Amino acid sequence: MKFLFTLLFACFSITLSAQFDTGTSSTQAQQLYQNALGQEKTGNLHQAKQLLKQALHEDPSFIEAMNSLAEVFRNLEMIDSTIYYLKTSLKLYPRGLDAHQNLAAAFQIKGDYEAAINQYHELLDHYPNYPQAYYGMALINYNRRQFPESIQGSEQAIRLFQISNSSVNASDARMLAGQAYMKIGDYPTAIKYFKASKKHFEDKPFYHYYMGFCYLRSGKKEKAGHFLSQAEVMGYKIPQYVKTELEGL
Repeated sequence: MKFLFTLLFACFSITLSAQFDTGTSSTQAQQLYQNALGQEKTGNLHQAKQLLKQALHEDPSFIEAMNSLAEVFRNLEMIDSTIYYLKTSLKLYPRGLDAHQNLAAAFQIKGDYEAAINQYHELLDHYPNYPQAYYGMALINYNRRQFPESIQGSEQAIRLFQISNSSVNASDARMLAGQAYMKIGDYPTAIKYFKASKKHFEDKPFYHYYMGFCYLRSGKKEKAGHFLSQAEVMGYKIPQYVKTELEGL
C-alpha cells in the first residue's frame, strides 16, 4: 500500500549527544560541501554530486559529506551507490544513526529485507529501545507478509514512541498495526488501532476505506457503508468485490 512506502526515508527527531566529529577541519572541503547543499536544494543533483565528491577528495573522512552524497544518489535512484557510501560512512562512524536508517531503507528498496533487518539490529546495538528501528522492522515484515512479526514490532514501536511523546510517529505505528491485523482477519482489533490513529489520518481516503472494509467483514453494514461512501467521496476507488459484498449483506 502506498502509505507504507512514503515512510521509508522519513526523518524522526531524537536527541543524541554528539560524541564523534562528523564534520571536517578542511576549509576547502567545508566550502565545497556548503555549495553542494545549495545545489541540492535547488534540484541540481548532478552538480551537487560532483561538489560532494570534490569535498571527499579534500577530506576522505568527511562523514557529513559522505552521507549527503548517499542522499543525492538516492534521489537520483542510484541505490547501489547510496549503499556504497552509507557503508563507507558506517565504517568510519559505526554509531551513525541516520546512516543505519537510510542504509536499511536502501536495502528495503532493493528487496534485500534480511540486510535491512540486520541494519536495524545494528542500530539497536548502539541505541537500545530506539523506536524507529522497531517500526522499520515492522514495516519490512509487513511488506514480506509476515504479519504477526509486523504486529509485534509495531506494538513495541507504539510503546516507545509514547514514552518519547512522539504522537505522530505513534499514530503511524498504530496505522501499520491496524493494517497487519486487517491482513490476518482480526477486524475488531484493526478497527481499534485505526480509531486510535484517527486524529492524524481521518483526512486520508484510505483511512475511511480501511474502517469501512473492517466493519464490512465484521458484518456491520450500516457503519461499513458510511465509511466506504466517505472514502469514495474523497477519491478512493472502491474495489468491485467490496461493493458486491456490501450489497449482499
